[in-house]
Amino acid sequence: MNKRNIFVLSIIICLICNFFGVQMTRAWFVSGGSLGTGEYAAAKVYYLPTLTPAEEEKSLYGSLIAGNQETEQVYLVPGDEMLSTPDLSIENFSTVTSNVRVKIDISLPDTTIDDNMVWQHISGTTYQYGLITDIMNGETVVASDVFMGLLQVTFASTTIANTVIPNGTAPVGTFGESSYLWNFVNEAPTVDGQISFANAWELKLSDSTDVPALSTDRQFYNVINSISIVGESFNSEYQDAFNSYFSENYASQQIDIAISYYAKQSSSLMAWSEFSQSVLTAVTPLS
Repeated sequence: MNKRNIFVLSIIICLICNFFGVQMTRAWFVSGGSLGTGEYAAAKVYYLPTLTPAEEEKSLYGSLIAGNQETEQVYLVPGDEMLSTPDLSIENFSTVTSNVRVKIDISLPDTTIDDNMVWQHISGTTYQYGLITDIMNGETVVASDVFMGLLQVTFASTTIANTVIPNGTAPVGTFGESSYLWNFVNEAPTVDGQISFANAWELKLSDSTDVPALSTDRQFYNVINSISIVGESFNSEYQDAFNSYFSENYASQQIDIAISYYAKQSSSLMAWSEFSQSVLTAVTPLS
């Protein structure tokens, strides 16, 4: 089959997949590299962990704390780690350049305050999720637009050579000391049906969000170092007000946390597709 026919066939396959709602990510694509006979090589976007990870994947790529949530409540304590392992991590097995994002969705289903909650950059790679409010003394505004955090997340920011791989060996060779971080994006869907990345972070290597195809090196990336309930205001001046606000608005509430991973082939024409998700339903601390 010549190159022209291969190209036309690939377009037809993509159109059929789109018509039936088949996601492109983690599927096979036609790549630009040709083989000796003039035929095109197939390529794929593939990351681990999967949506249904095996136990060995949980120990390698990390997971949120577990509990028998059907028979008993999981209670959270400020400052206690919600990760059951040192880091949440992913590994890239893609044979083409790709992009990857992590999205955090949080809700307090028994209240309406989460409709107004936002992410706030605290320092370095640490972010908090909470509300911006005025501090009142009776009817007097003591301070305006003070952020009251509920959940704190610290993302990985490191060199690939320093990436922690449980029971494994850090990548070496061509990637060497390449740096990476998780860059905050606040991107709403522009077309109906697209994924909203309003609360998402994208993997960025040096100055590019393009993650290179797998080579001879292991592409293992730490994602999140820490997740916990906020126990102290990042501005100590407002600690008393923070304590009161926490008791009145956050305490003893059910909290649902979902951490989802998405990837796609590095092209504006390709669709993002979810490849993994961790979910935790718990109860915030008592007042």
